[in-house]
Amino acid sequence: MPAFPAAIQLHKAGGHVKVAEIENQLDSIFSCTQGYEECASGHSYGPAVRKSCMIHYITQGKGVFRVDGKEYSLSKGDLFFIEPGKEVYYKAGDKDPWGYGWVGMTGIHIESCLFRTSLFDCPAASYSKDYSLSLIFIEMQRACSQPLEIRDLALNHVLYKLLAFWLPIFRL
Repeated sequence: MPAFPAAIQLHKAGGHVKVAEIENQLDSIFSCTQGYEECASGHSYGPAVRKSCMIHYITQGKGVFRVDGKEYSLSKGDLFFIEPGKEVYYKAGDKDPWGYGWVGMTGIHIESCLFRTSLFDCPAASYSKDYSLSLIFIEMQRACSQPLEIRDLALNHVLYKLLAFWLPIFRL
């Protein structure tokens, strides 16, 4: 049997996590789409259904997001979460259209990871404490410009950073 780092041996000895489960989780969440858009006045998307989990973080302006018969008026510092399989609609404001960064996430463990947050219960939230979330989305855009042979690694690195930042703030 191969030697594992002490932290993994302790976890394994405590019966909490098997080594195979740790290895499986490392490859089971990944970024499938990402970008940034400064929308034109009144620009809209939907009604449509997404295939992956998505987070949009608003960096400027205003707009509305609709899901499950509820409408959320959002602005700079707000974010919205799109659950796969749900019909959504979102639209930039007419007078002060929004700009947002987004990331789409998929993998066999993404939903179980995000179920640790309040996002499935309340798909709109706000984070305006500091610029940490904005900087992560900027880092995501930089990762997109990495050479093709390492781009997936760079994007997934930032995605895990986003999730590690996100989970303690929006936990249940």
